[in-house]
Amino acid sequence: MTTLVVSLTQINLIPIWLGGTIIARDIGLIIGTAYYRYTTLPDPKTLKRYFDFSLVTAEIQPPLISKLNTLFQLSLMFSTIFIPAIFTGLE
Repeated sequence: MTTLVVSLTQINLIPIWLGGTIIARDIGLIIGTAYYRYTTLPDPKTLKRYFDFSLVTAEIQPPLISKLNTLFQLSLMFSTIFIPAIFTGLE
């Protein structure tokens, strides 16, 4: 979805501040998840063990607000792409 947000921001279909907010949220989730993985990893902490996904250190359940946010982001992407395409042919 990040590539789509960058593309839609580039052609001015969504404002820069909104695209930046969506991308900043994605980057924050990646950094937060990486940090959480590192802090819950038992010793010894090595790169091999860090990227060994068979070693489950914690289970994360997304809250309802995150699911709603994803729904709204997908609705924004869908409407930004398809509504101009639908109404272009009406003129």
